[in-house]
Amino acid sequence: MIKLQVPEITRRGLYALATTQEWKPYDLPKLGTVAQMAETAGATMTFMCPPGRVGIWLLRHAWSGLVEITCAGHSIVVDLYAEHQDEGFFHYIDAGPHGAAEVVVRVLGRRNSTSGGDQVWVVGLAVEALPDERGDVLTLSPGCKLINAEWGRFLVLLTDKDIPNVIQSTGTWGGDDIGLFKACVRRGDAVLDVGANFGHHSVVFSQLVGPEGVVVSIEAQRVMYQLLNANCVLNGCRNVRTVHVAASDRPGKLTLYPIDYEHECNFGSLGINPQPPENAAAETVDAAPLDDLLQQSFPDIRIGFIKIDVQSYELFVLRGLDRCLREHRPFVFFEVSPHWMQLAGYDYRVIYEFLGGLGYGFRHRADVEVGAAGFPKRSLDDQYEWDVLAIPTERMREVAAAGTGRWR
Repeated sequence: MIKLQVPEITRRGLYALATTQEWKPYDLPKLGTVAQMAETAGATMTFMCPPGRVGIWLLRHAWSGLVEITCAGHSIVVDLYAEHQDEGFFHYIDAGPHGAAEVVVRVLGRRNSTSGGDQVWVVGLAVEALPDERGDVLTLSPGCKLINAEWGRFLVLLTDKDIPNVIQSTGTWGGDDIGLFKACVRRGDAVLDVGANFGHHSVVFSQLVGPEGVVVSIEAQRVMYQLLNANCVLNGCRNVRTVHVAASDRPGKLTLYPIDYEHECNFGSLGINPQPPENAAAETVDAAPLDDLLQQSFPDIRIGFIKIDVQSYELFVLRGLDRCLREHRPFVFFEVSPHWMQLAGYDYRVIYEFLGGLGYGFRHRADVEVGAAGFPKRSLDDQYEWDVLAIPTERMREVAAAGTGRWR
């Protein structure tokens, strides 16, 4: 049997839905897992199970109560009390030979006379076989489709033809980048995702930081922001906080490049228009320095990692994060595009100078040729692009210890 914890169930194309207020996640270091616990009568958790024999993965101990498990109209009450905590009790059911079956786990709020509580602890499922559904697509409407991917399910526009196509064919977006994220982002961290698009990387970050961490996701495009929220809900990312704003170095209004969502385009390539014509038929969005946003809306969060993908507006985003960079000392992952940054009104080297002045060093992919100054020397007309990991000099050892693969 294949054991799947609750967070992994959704990633594998199944789902686990809980009444969120009653179920709380708890770390179980001894088992190396996270369990969901509820003790309120009526709290339910629903699983969509594959066909065949399925085990509901539960824990038993001295505070456990009674649980009702229902599948295909048949219910059974199970007493989870045990004098000592076990390492996983499986209640097996037959989900049927065809299709998928819905299994409901319900807390009864009752116990036997020996138990000290009504708790029900759910870890996940055990299944005989799990089909790889990554890349499967379900068209939901004339405008949207749902893609099963390695890190979850994603609602995207049918006309969005770049990132969704890659996810559909490979199962993920930016696989090499995610390898770096896994080396730099730790459980319990706070991550700032600037330019979150429809939320693929926000979902990844949500899983990397775990329930005790938090992700603040920033997106300027209204439609992408709506999809970002949908995908966070769809993938159970309750530790993600989303904000519809354009990150900048000053408050005000900014104008995006014109977008027609009815026609095919790479919507992730569209950003702030630094010189919009008068009466432009384009979306206008509130702009704010993220230092101000973090202080006003998330004063207790200490950012540990920042990802920026804002289509050449990176310098202005970083200037608006000056206080965060000085005080929180996060890792910063961003893209450099000399040609497009010049069109945005600045020389790409200014970013290196700005971060270098704050005590940051830089890592590039091994295939990026770096000059004596510590960064690539390219013509401002060059349309070559590359990614950068900026690291506070005092945190260089953390990256070396974690291992960053093909980065140097």
